[in-house]
Amino acid sequence: MNLSANPVSYAYWVGLIGSVGIAIDSVEILHSRHEYDTHGISSWDMLRLDDRFAQNNVVALICHTILASPGYLILIFVQFLFALAIISRATGALLALSVSGILVVKLLSHLRSPYGGLDGSDQMQVILFSSLAVFYLVPGAETQTFALLFIAAQALLSYLSAGLAKLVSPAWRSGAAISGIMSTDNYGSRIINSWMQKNMTAAAVLCWMVILFECLAPATVFAGPVPCLVFIGCALVFHLTIAFIMGLNTFVWSFGATYPAILFLTTFVR
Repeated sequence: MNLSANPVSYAYWVGLIGSVGIAIDSVEILHSRHEYDTHGISSWDMLRLDDRFAQNNVVALICHTILASPGYLILIFVQFLFALAIISRATGALLALSVSGILVVKLLSHLRSPYGGLDGSDQMQVILFSSLAVFYLVPGAETQTFALLFIAAQALLSYLSAGLAKLVSPAWRSGAAISGIMSTDNYGSRIINSWMQKNMTAAAVLCWMVILFECLAPATVFAGPVPCLVFIGCALVFHLTIAFIMGLNTFVWSFGATYPAILFLTTFVR
């Protein structure tokens, strides 16, 4: 990537990488559209029983209209078109509309969550596109700089908080945590779990590698461009490995989209 000190260049790469993730999310939802039918696992008839939508008012009526199938699937398709526009290097009003449109759809998707919230990947996407909306809708170099720095700070905070949470966990310090994850049906691997059960020392080393990688993220970024690039390389390997083993591919794109902003932060503080 040929990134200059111009914040617009960094924002372009943030939007491009983030939009690839949005496009993949959209295709996956549209492919599993039967899950959003009346008898599907993500049926709005079940989700609407939440107390947030129990009242009979205009807001609830709008939610029932656009969050049920096929309204929600139409929203996802529009989101896919917005992502394609950004990937195709849209500029001006179309770019601002696409970024803002994706943000609106992501916030509406939040209402569709049966748990009252989104996972870390979804939350990072909201942060990305809300910051990009500010970047493109509010003129001024100071505002644009702040938007990129905010993305970088949120990413580093996510890594640091995750690392500190693991550091105080006896299961992570002993190596039992990663073995436990590998034993689950949804995210695990029988082969890896079997190997770790026989090599707990290696499991502990892997756990401590993750802890140190996450806890030292801010330090490597502020140490300069080269340590920052080393951190980004390690982060990519980390997320790609998780995507391959656990199937959490969305984290690759949502957190990968923050790396241009982190590079901008390194340049900004030097």
